[in-house]
Amino acid sequence: MPSPVRQRLRRFDPDDVHRRIRAPRSDARRPVRAALVAGLFLAIASACTPIGDPDLGTGTEISTDTAVETDAGADEPVIQAPDDESADVAPSPVAAVPVFSPPRPEGYIPSLLIVAQEEVSVRDSTAIGFADQAPLDLVLDGGAETVVDDFFGGLVVGLNNEETGRSIVWLRADDSAPAPIVTGDERLLDVGFIDSTLQAHALVASSPQLIERVPLGEGERAILVQLSEPQSLIDLSASEGLHALSIADANCGAVLFFDSSGEEVAIGGPGVPPCAVGRRPAYGAIALSPDAARIAFTLRTYRSDGVVATTELVVQELGTDVVVFSQQIGGPGENVDNLTYDGSRLVFTREGPELIEVIQLESTADDEEQLVSISAEPSSVVFARQPITVGR
Repeated sequence: MPSPVRQRLRRFDPDDVHRRIRAPRSDARRPVRAALVAGLFLAIASACTPIGDPDLGTGTEISTDTAVETDAGADEPVIQAPDDESADVAPSPVAAVPVFSPPRPEGYIPSLLIVAQEEVSVRDSTAIGFADQAPLDLVLDGGAETVVDDFFGGLVVGLNNEETGRSIVWLRADDSAPAPIVTGDERLLDVGFIDSTLQAHALVASSPQLIERVPLGEGERAILVQLSEPQSLIDLSASEGLHALSIADANCGAVLFFDSSGEEVAIGGPGVPPCAVGRRPAYGAIALSPDAARIAFTLRTYRSDGVVATTELVVQELGTDVVVFSQQIGGPGENVDNLTYDGSRLVFTREGPELIEVIQLESTADDEEQLVSISAEPSSVVFARQPITVGR
């Protein structure tokens, strides 16, 4: 698979993950952070939606041409070896500029943000599970599609207005009027930090190949990643200045990592996927842990007609080959589109023939699925990285 930014690849030491991506975290720097936090309310949203073919998932208009290759009359998928053109590409390092997010309040257990029937609600976490679903009092110009917290009590919401199309607004924790940050029909993906100034950026998909970052507050938007043909984005997750991308390509897709400046980095994570049925991406939804130490991802197989046959949920430590969790979560024709991970709990949506369920699992051991009760069919679920105050 050709690398989208091969000309910029550099050497990478996995030990630098703590020193450069997640550092600095010392108490000595926290007074500086507190002063910055007081003047900055930043944000974004995580959207775990896949590409547009019905058998690959729902909820997005991003599409690719996917010609299924099968043997005439065969019941099993044709096995196609992955293209190893990029196998000799040198790994690349993380950015030298430290990037970090605001420290989480002591004792805070991430709540679950939900979009169901275009309304945003929250389920706060308790010691034994989730509290009751509580709708948030938000004034929105259009129905919500995706939502994510802005790290400071506010929200970033992706909207879809029947007359004006898609837009993205920022709802600050001070309950000021919604601030439009993107109105060009882009799709909201996540919020991430670009440097140590605590200036957060909404990460948006402008096209199947183009991911841009839009500052929450002052500043100009800029390109973060430009994928190359025939690559297209399936999902993105950002944490501590690291950006993980699940992509489709001419073979069976890949998971790529980029630092906060858009440089591709080889941190070590999901490897070359098995390639049964060419042009069907093996990797689907992805979610980084809050400390960017682990990645959760779905691994899919396909029937000979291109319909999803199985979906496995995997959690792997970055920088190693250690898999800490693996469990099948989907069967034939079931789509797992949304995935969120708080470092321990995994929550995802699973769409079957008749309904969409929200499921919770613990990643620390083999666990039975727990159904999360939602008032209506959800289009987005994501853990709130900081306590939510807006709309309460």
